[in-house]
Formats: sequence, structure tokens, C-alpha cells
Amino acid sequence: MSDSKKFNNVIKEIIKKSLFTERQIEILLNQQSFEPVKLDVSRGAYYRQVSQCNEKMRKYYYTAVLLEGLGITLSDDFNITSQIAQQISQIKDQEFVDSEEQVLSIIDTTVNRVANSELSIFKDIESENQ
Repeated sequence: MSDSKKFNNVIKEIIKKSLFTERQIEILLNQQSFEPVKLDVSRGAYYRQVSQCNEKMRKYYYTAVLLEGLGITLSDDFNITSQIAQQISQIKDQEFVDSEEQVLSIIDTTVNRVANSELSIFKDIESENQ
């Protein structure tokens, strides 16, 4: 990939469905880099977005801890998403991804299955209480 941190189509589609914007992902990656890249944004806007990214990350982790702690999500769910994340890390630097629609379909199916299985727990509890 180029120095401008452009993303392949798979990564772009995942970003669209995430809590973060493409710019925020660029900033997070830039913060982790040993050689930060100059982004086309003013210094004030950059640091405001860094702060927003950090706040979103904190909220993400608090949410994950809360949902798992309350039994709304299961640790197996995070194992599944970790496996997908490992696969994504292998293709993130590829300019073009073979079968990108199939890759996105597998990710969508898995995320929807995990999310829907958690929601079905509430439906089961609701129907037991009626």
C-alpha cells in the first residue's frame, strides 16, 4: 500500500460498518507508527480527532467488558471475531483481494450470526416470561 494509508475494498467496507471513520482509522494507525505520516489536516483538527479516537477506543473496551461480564456476549464470540481479525491482518496490505465479495460475505454472515445469537437469548427469555 502507499504511504497515504489507502485501504483495499475489503478494509473500506469493514470500516463503513464499524464505529470509526476512515480518517479515524488512519489516525489510529498513524499513532501506532514509528514514522508517523503527515495527514492532510490541520494540527488542531488532528489532535481533536486523536482525542475522539481515544474516547471511542475506551468506550469500545468498556462495552466489550460490560457485555461479556453480563453474559450478553460470550468469550467464544470474541474468539470467532479474533479469528476473522487474524485473516484480515493477512490481507490488509494487499492492494487487491481475490474473492473480496466472498470475504465480505463471510464476515457479514459471521458478524450477523454472532449478533443475532445474542439477541435470540433475549427473545427466549422474553417468551419464557409470557
